[in-house]
Amino acid sequence: MKGSNKKQHRPLIVAIAASLLAALLAGPANAALLSVSHIFHGGGANEVLDSVHLDVDIVQDGWPVAQLFSLSINADTAGQWFFFEVSESTNAWLTNGQNDRVREEWAYGSGTVTGWRGESGYFLDNRAIDFEGFRVDAFALYVWNSTFDTPGDDPNGDGRWTDYSINATLFVVGSPVPVPGGLPLILSAIVALVHGRRRALRST
Repeated sequence: MKGSNKKQHRPLIVAIAASLLAALLAGPANAALLSVSHIFHGGGANEVLDSVHLDVDIVQDGWPVAQLFSLSINADTAGQWFFFEVSESTNAWLTNGQNDRVREEWAYGSGTVTGWRGESGYFLDNRAIDFEGFRVDAFALYVWNSTFDTPGDDPNGDGRWTDYSINATLFVVGSPVPVPGGLPLILSAIVALVHGRRRALRST
């Protein structure tokens, strides 16, 4: 029943997060919720597990160049919020106008499971390349479920097996970057447009 209640209240939690996270985390009056994405990982391991560790980085040529966040997850992690401040160097990678590769690495016991996606797909559902034009201030992660079942299906019949599943939602919070001289440029463009229109009318 506890799990079904979480599922029932999921849209409410996401809606509350969308309206409040920017104000609570970033601080500036122009703070905004930049993206919402989902993280899921699960499977079976041929060992006894009670936790896994998640690292999310930007990588180039297979090497991490910016850590986005890192978190150890166990059964008690479910139903909790986790907040990660974004450094200036990491923000620079997230807003450079390039679809850099994001590596999601899950470490458990004696092994790791690794996946790669571009920033556009990982954060923005391919609606934009990255967060260019914004300052990324923080990540907020809400873990819906984190289950570890030993021996689970026990396919080898020796008790050394764990079925596990993690389901979470990732929120990215930031603020627009002001364009230097933005208002004068807009006014100049309007004036030029008006003068051009007048010249066109006079010539006719």
